[in-house]
Amino acid sequence: MPRACKYSCAFKGKILMADVDGIRLFPRIDQERVVEQFQIEETAKTDAVNDYPPSDDSSPSGVQNDVIQFFNEQLRKAKDSALGILSSLSNQRDGIDVDGTLRQIRDIPKNCKIQLDRIRAEN
Repeated sequence: MPRACKYSCAFKGKILMADVDGIRLFPRIDQERVVEQFQIEETAKTDAVNDYPPSDDSSPSGVQNDVIQFFNEQLRKAKDSALGILSSLSNQRDGIDVDGTLRQIRDIPKNCKIQLDRIRAEN
């Protein structure tokens, strides 16, 4: 059966989270906010007028480095979040007593018979 999944969006200036089965995962990146935050359009226009960086330069410019660092930080946060979720699920899995649960399930018929015998004995 497919998992219930709702992906986030920017709504009234807030960045919502992606939800899978009610578990919050990774924040959605508001690209317009990133463009504004790093003044990408203004910097691109200024850089174009000044021919910066030179066309033979293969290294990123200052604002490009800032954007790369921003996305690397977002990636690090997403990895940390994923590891936290994985750890939490692993701890929950480790807390499940499979053998005890199976014993309880196997004991249901016997317990029902005991209860029925008590009821019959009382009547």
